[in-house]
Amino acid sequence: MAEISNPTRRLPKAQLPINQTGILKDIVTKMGYTYNSEAEKLIEQSKDILMLREGWDEEDALPIDKIIWENATSFLKAYVKYFDRKYLTALELPEINPVRDGSIDLEWRTAKGRLLINFNHKDLQRASFYGDGYTDEDRIKGDISIKGVKEHLALWMKNCL
Repeated sequence: MAEISNPTRRLPKAQLPINQTGILKDIVTKMGYTYNSEAEKLIEQSKDILMLREGWDEEDALPIDKIIWENATSFLKAYVKYFDRKYLTALELPEINPVRDGSIDLEWRTAKGRLLINFNHKDLQRASFYGDGYTDEDRIKGDISIKGVKEHLALWMKNCL
């Protein structure tokens, strides 16, 4: 009873040397750095898309303009950074694929779901997307501004990819 009546008494701190020494923060920082490095490596490798010339598919595929590539990779960087800061987790990295019509797809296929986001010339400020959990359940479809992160899409990605 004396413990309850003494409001100045403090409970002992949990013995967590990880938090006290900053080791946990260092580990998270290193994990984020490693993950961000993987995202940067993927983006750097995708620059080869810009070398594709008309007919790259041995038919009539269009070349990919640098602005389309920049829009797609900037979008990806923003979401990778957002996941790292907001959710303290890594965003599964997508494939970055050229499309015959001169657009670029970011494409995720995981055990839980799939998502395709297309960046094209029709509207350089927006991208179209479709995602699902391999069924009509948790289906998401529409278009989205490529500027900034949209919480509803990020949350869907977190839960379904």
